[in-house]
Amino acid sequence: MAALPVKVSSIASAEVRPRRNTDAEIALRKVLSDWKGDFVNDACHAATQIGSFHSGGWLGHKAKEIVLEEFDLRKVDDIHWSTVHAAFKNGCDAVITPAQLRARYLPVAANDNEFFEPTVFEWEDPASIPVRDWIYGRHLIRRHVSATIASGAVGKTSLKIVEALALATGRPLLGQDVPKPSRVWLFNLEDDKVELRRRVSAAMIHYNIKPEDIGDRLHIDGEKSLVITKTTRTGTIINVPVVDAAIEAVEALEIDVLFVDPFISSHDAPESDSGAMDLVMKSGWVRVAREGNCAVELCHHTTKADTSSGMATAMSGRGSGAVVFACRSVMVLNPMTHEEAKAAALQSPSGYFSAKDDKQNLTLKTGSRDWYKMESVSLGNGGTGNLSGLRSDNIGVVTRWQWPTQASFVEGVTSQQLLSIQDRLKAGAYRKDPQAKAWAGYVVGEVLGLGSTKEVMTGHDKQRVRRMLDTWLKDKQLEVYEQKVNREFKEFIA
Repeated sequence: MAALPVKVSSIASAEVRPRRNTDAEIALRKVLSDWKGDFVNDACHAATQIGSFHSGGWLGHKAKEIVLEEFDLRKVDDIHWSTVHAAFKNGCDAVITPAQLRARYLPVAANDNEFFEPTVFEWEDPASIPVRDWIYGRHLIRRHVSATIASGAVGKTSLKIVEALALATGRPLLGQDVPKPSRVWLFNLEDDKVELRRRVSAAMIHYNIKPEDIGDRLHIDGEKSLVITKTTRTGTIINVPVVDAAIEAVEALEIDVLFVDPFISSHDAPESDSGAMDLVMKSGWVRVAREGNCAVELCHHTTKADTSSGMATAMSGRGSGAVVFACRSVMVLNPMTHEEAKAAALQSPSGYFSAKDDKQNLTLKTGSRDWYKMESVSLGNGGTGNLSGLRSDNIGVVTRWQWPTQASFVEGVTSQQLLSIQDRLKAGAYRKDPQAKAWAGYVVGEVLGLGSTKEVMTGHDKQRVRRMLDTWLKDKQLEVYEQKVNREFKEFIA
C-alpha cells in the first residue's frame, strides 16, 4: 500500500481559521485564491480586504495572523512586510457589512434583485453525451456521493472492505459489476491499523487475492482524524483546509473511490441540524467527489429506533435527512430476522444480512435485496506467544449468499428416497399440519435420517423438511387431500 504524500498526512493536523459564518469563509477563500504569487501589489490588495473582514467582526482575532501566514506561504520578500501590514491596517478602518460582503464576494443567487441570466438549452445529439461513469454496480458513481446505512454490528465495515478489494482487483467478488480495476482509499475512523490489517488480510485469504492482484491501488488508513467541520456556539463552518487536503490527496493518488467509515466521525456538526448537515454534505463531501473526480461512499449509522416494521430504510439514518437527500444512492443493510431464517430453513439468522438500494436518483429502483453471509476465516497468526490462548484470530468476511430456491431444499434427495416417502405417505394417514403428532414430515425425517418424532427432530431440520414438502407439493410429487376426523375435515398429504 503506497505511502501518502506529505500533504495528505497533514489532514489530521490541519486547523480551520476561525470565521463567523459560511459567507465570510467563501469570501476569504476567494481573496486567497486571487492572491496568486509573491508580488507586493497582490499582497497589499489581499491584506486590505482581509483587514475589512476583521473590522466587520468576521475573523475574530486571527486576521493579522492569516495575512502573515499567507505572506510567508507565498514567499513575499520580507522587506515588503511593513507595506503589506499598512495595507491591512487601512482595511481595518473600512467596516464591511454583511450585505456588502455578500454583494462583493458571493455568487449572485436566483432570488437576488441583481440581473440573473438563465442558460439557453442547446440540443446536442444524445449519442454524444458521455455515459454515466458507474464504478461499482449501480451504487458508486464518479463525482457523486453514495451512502450505506445500517445499525451497528450488521456488517457495514466488513462489506466495505470486500467492496474495496473488488474495486482494487477489478473482480466481482460479491456479484456486482466492476468495469475495471480502480484506485481505492478506505479511510476508517474507528479501527486501528492493526485491526484493519487483520480484516483486510482475512478477506484476501478467503478470496485468494495476492498482493500483485491489487498492486498499489488500495490505500487504507486508520487512527487518523478526518473532521471536515468546525462547530462552535456560533454555528458550524466547513474546515476548508481539511477538505482541500482531502481533495489534493484524491487528485495526487488518482483515487476513484473514497470510503469514509463511519460518516459521523468525519464531522462535528449537530446531526439534527438540517442546515449544518446540508453544509457538511454540499460543501464537504459533495465537493470532494466533484473536485476530486471520484465516488465518495459514506457509512452511516441508523437511529436506535427504526421503522415500525423493524426494517431500516434510507430515512432511518441518524439525524437530519439532509444526508440522505444529498446522496445519489443509499444502500440499506438489515440483519436477517428469525422469521426469514425459518423461511430459508436456517438454524439461526446470525451472520446473515441483506442489502437493498432504498434511494436511487440515477437509475430505477429494483426493490430486490441482495443477501450476504459472514464466513469465519483463520489468519493462522497464532503461536506460543499468543497470550489469548487461541491458535489464531478468526475474522468475519462478507460473502454473497443466495436465498434458497424451492428446488434447493430437495437437493441431495435421491429418486429412491422420494419414492419411499411417497409409498409410505400413501400407505398411512399423515397430516399436513406440522403440529400434528402424525405429521407427514416425520415420515420424510425417518427416510432421510432426520428424526421421526417431535422429540428427535431438531427445529432446523423441521424447517428444512417443511420446505421439502412445500417443494414436492408444488411440483405435484405429493398432493393434499381432506378427510373427516372427529366431525372436522383435516388436510393430509399423500
